[in-house]
Amino acid sequence: MLVLRCHWVNLVSHPSSCNATQAHRPPGSLLLQQVSFRCEGLEDVQDFYRRLKDLAVPIDMVVSHGNAIGVYFYDPEGNRVEVYCSTGLESQQPYLESIDLEQPARQVQQSVMQHNRRSYVDASLLPGQNLG
Repeated sequence: MLVLRCHWVNLVSHPSSCNATQAHRPPGSLLLQQVSFRCEGLEDVQDFYRRLKDLAVPIDMVVSHGNAIGVYFYDPEGNRVEVYCSTGLESQQPYLESIDLEQPARQVQQSVMQHNRRSYVDASLLPGQNLG
């Protein structure tokens, strides 16, 4: 069973006078990096990942942040969405490493535990991001 829980949603708008860089953005520019949904555990994230693949949803990246495992994808309107779960581990940030959610959950968890203590960014994951 896939359970997504949301405790609150904050939508915040700043007047253009507060942020001069936003006032000059062209129409249609992305102002929201992503919307994130926390899952109960890794198995839920893996289930969500399989469903996204089955539906041919464009996936941006599947990564470990050391302290979390996430799947980033795009909704039909091009908004970036993340489903993730906490690993319960401490991790020096920034940390971004590609992971394979096709592996059994235990194997994914062991891989994350092995590598989560050091700061690391796999730069090959960044060029494909559409962050606006």
